[in-house]
Amino acid sequence: MFKDAVEELKLQSSSAEEPSADEQWLLFLQASLPPGSSAPAGCARCGPASSCHSDRNRDTHSEKRSLELYTPPNETEPPGCSLSGPVLKNLRVLWLSKNKLEGLGGRVFRFAPALMEVYLDGNALRTLHDATFGDLAHLEVINLSGNQIPALPRRLLESITSTGLKTFDLEDNRVKHMPEEFFSSKPELPYVYLSQNPWICSCQVGYLRRYLEDQGHNVYKHIAPTGDIKASIQNDPESVVCF
Repeated sequence: MFKDAVEELKLQSSSAEEPSADEQWLLFLQASLPPGSSAPAGCARCGPASSCHSDRNRDTHSEKRSLELYTPPNETEPPGCSLSGPVLKNLRVLWLSKNKLEGLGGRVFRFAPALMEVYLDGNALRTLHDATFGDLAHLEVINLSGNQIPALPRRLLESITSTGLKTFDLEDNRVKHMPEEFFSSKPELPYVYLSQNPWICSCQVGYLRRYLEDQGHNVYKHIAPTGDIKASIQNDPESVVCF
């Protein structure tokens, strides 16, 4: 049954119709487990069982899943969560927007190495790992907007092997300090969103100020959403202010 489910979702991920966010997430979680097992401690934690299942016919989102993926410090993979290789080889876009994800550990997307776009906006993320997006050699878009992230891992971008990263969206979070040399490994990102964060005016803001002076032409903010993506964003480095 496990192998059948994986094969079915593989086919869905490569078909013309993109699987829903719920289907992708449930596949992603299921594919992380050995056949016939439940989620091991430290691999994934859910709220009530009913809140961990997709209901495609439900019109409201009142029963959001409460999930937390987390790899403990100094561990790249919790015991019992290993697989021999990629499961979602063809998945390019992963939508996990507006769930209740609270944390992401290291290499949590390693089973989908072809990912190009990862949407995590509108969650409750507070913790990330240096290697959260490791193993994604084709990654182009990271959307972390609308979360509760208070600090960025210093090597978050450095661990990304992709040379084609285009978008890093951190808008509307709780980040107060930009780690020194955070963008040094990806100095020319075309679309960076940093507004609506409580940046603190202190000596530590020096690197952020230098980055804005050098790369202000690549710093954007979201404005009223429209059908045209380019019309819904605006180049505005001055939207990044410290307090």
